[in-house]
Amino acid sequence: MDYQIKALEDARETISEFREEILEQLNDTGKASDDLLNDYGTGDSYHHESHVDRCYDLTDAAELIDQLYEHEETDSGLWEGQRPKEAIGTCAAYTYGSAVYSNWADLIKEINDEAEAIINDYDEKIDIAEASEEDEDMEYYGSSSNDLRDHKTEALGEVIDRLIG
Repeated sequence: MDYQIKALEDARETISEFREEILEQLNDTGKASDDLLNDYGTGDSYHHESHVDRCYDLTDAAELIDQLYEHEETDSGLWEGQRPKEAIGTCAAYTYGSAVYSNWADLIKEINDEAEAIINDYDEKIDIAEASEEDEDMEYYGSSSNDLRDHKTEALGEVIDRLIG
């Protein structure tokens, strides 16, 4: 098994799982958080249940750790008191979780980078639309501020969908 590819697939699935929260953060603050464990309602439990809480036999654990050596878990307290084979399996589980989390953060960075121009463009248009809605004498022939907000959310959703595609 190619654990690097699997970790990227799981990171993309995680983005998909939290798509609506990511969109909400982009709309509210202009940036999505890469802190899955603290800034997404069920992010911590989702990550552990989906990516960390797995069992690996000795052969699979060794292969995983070898392939994902850049993310290898080094906190021996996580497997303290376990028998050697179990300890290697625990190390593999946390290593895999770390690889998924790293890919998640990279994808969030890509989303934020691509979203920045969209957000700036639409926020400027929304400001103009809102000003015209408040000032009846102002000539304005564009979309309403609410329509622009909807278009902005759609454009941001398309960025997310393309990156997790």
